[in-house]
Amino acid sequence: MSPVALVHDPRDGLLLFRGENSLIGDARPKRPFDSNVHAWGSAPPHAAGLTLWPGHGAWTVAWTSSNKAAFVQCHQGTYTAHPIGPRSACHGLALAPAPKGSGTRLVAPLTDQGSLAFCNLNESGTGHDLSYSSAVPDRTRLWGIAVPPDTRPTHYWVGSPDGRHIRPYRITADKFDEPVPLPHEEDPRDLAFSAAGEALWVATAGPVILRYVLGTGAWTTVDTPAPAERLRPSPDGGLWFSCPENDTIGYVAPGGTEARAVEFDSGSRPTDITTTSDGEMWVALAGTHELVRLALYELRPVEGDHQQTRAGKPFPRRLRVKAVRMDGTAVSHARIDFTTTDRGLRFGGTKDTDSQFSDNQGIATSAPLHGLEPGTWSAQAHWIDTADTVRFDGLRVTKGK
Repeated sequence: MSPVALVHDPRDGLLLFRGENSLIGDARPKRPFDSNVHAWGSAPPHAAGLTLWPGHGAWTVAWTSSNKAAFVQCHQGTYTAHPIGPRSACHGLALAPAPKGSGTRLVAPLTDQGSLAFCNLNESGTGHDLSYSSAVPDRTRLWGIAVPPDTRPTHYWVGSPDGRHIRPYRITADKFDEPVPLPHEEDPRDLAFSAAGEALWVATAGPVILRYVLGTGAWTTVDTPAPAERLRPSPDGGLWFSCPENDTIGYVAPGGTEARAVEFDSGSRPTDITTTSDGEMWVALAGTHELVRLALYELRPVEGDHQQTRAGKPFPRRLRVKAVRMDGTAVSHARIDFTTTDRGLRFGGTKDTDSQFSDNQGIATSAPLHGLEPGTWSAQAHWIDTADTVRFDGLRVTKGK
């Protein structure tokens, strides 16, 4: 089966994946590695999204060729379809807090109806209650959906490719508020809130991702190698995204306007990304029918460059770096070698190399760096396991007194 959607279940450590149809499987990311696809003879051929509803299994929203749709639950290998009344394709799915603190519910945009479908379960998970929102005033098609990371959000946000805008849905009033036009002539697709909830990421039908700041209305444009299919915010405020069209995934650093691309083999079609509770990143490759672990790391400068001391004296600040995965989570116990080849600098006054290990926050701090001869010198920090390097420039030594 070609995996196109991927989530992690922190309770049992399994990776849950969905195929290009509505079949769902699970995989064990630790040894012994194995996977299983749960059979379903009447599986609808089309599906969108995959989310974990704690205590109630994995969920997707699926529909037939005649647009008969349903919320589909796969719990302990058994499927249950919760039919949606209005006929419609669906291109988004989210687990969201229900109004007035009454638990959680699934929300799916009914693309062809211009409205939302809600699915609530009773405590045992054996019964369900379906309801529907009012339609958008202009009845434009709806696509992606995003829910703020609040315990009691006031709005859900949806995208409309017909109107080329995003739009808030006011939960308690059952009303779609005024749309927010996109700054480019692009159709919105997948939506996702940043980890802190202050900004909304918007994938488009073109090679552009947009970032909308709710408080100011400011837009940021990020060019991507190809149209992004799935958006996955990282804890540090950045964003991971998949581009199956050109076999890459990408990452946008916090506050960044450029995307870093990670290339996969031709035809691998990376479709989704998830992070496990112990910080491992996994990618679903639809083209090669694989789930692969992604080991991407970065060494970031913290402090130490552009400072001054006198010959024979240590610099006022030690060199410091932070070892992180590209999603921003810290890496502890990483060996970092601080080095200098310049004759005017020595660690501890005598050494050209100083080996340290990062702490629980990913920080590694060098021994005191001494200036020996007047001049402007440089030093480096090397992460031994990844070969990442940070350079410290502007280390100025003046004549001693």
